[in-house]
Amino acid sequence: MKPITLQPEVGEELAMFLVDDSPNMEELLHVEPLGLGIHHGLWRNMFGPVGWILKYLHVGDDPRTPIVASISCFNPHSEEALRPWRRLADQGEWHWFVVAGTGSFRCIDFDNSSDKFNLRKGLRMIVEEGSLTPMLDATKAEQLFRSQFSVEDLMNMPEGHSSRHYS
Repeated sequence: MKPITLQPEVGEELAMFLVDDSPNMEELLHVEPLGLGIHHGLWRNMFGPVGWILKYLHVGDDPRTPIVASISCFNPHSEEALRPWRRLADQGEWHWFVVAGTGSFRCIDFDNSSDKFNLRKGLRMIVEEGSLTPMLDATKAEQLFRSQFSVEDLMNMPEGHSSRHYS
């Protein structure tokens, strides 16, 4: 995520960027319609709790089949790590820039009015449940989490208040 200003009257907002030089990225710039899916949750391991957010793009009405995905992890005890996610949750519109290796790009906007993706609620849950487990080593906790879970694993976690997807 990076702060950008697309409309001076709106001011600075956070935008998500997907930059990839693989050949299929150029094709992705022309796929319609693209939807955004968000799953989030908390995982505990021997080193501490890991907050995670899976962001993915899917085609049309099939939100269970991501065509591109990204996993972000954070320490739920760290206000600094939570700050950009809380800021994003409060934005009414989300901007996702898909950038191909050629420099071509597409900005896809998603309506997040009324916290449509439930990120604000999900963050509250992650912080509340994460506070029950001490953080011993945030780096090792994240490394272990990433070694245990794939995008597919996170996509198949049970639906509920900690995961949402919308077009």
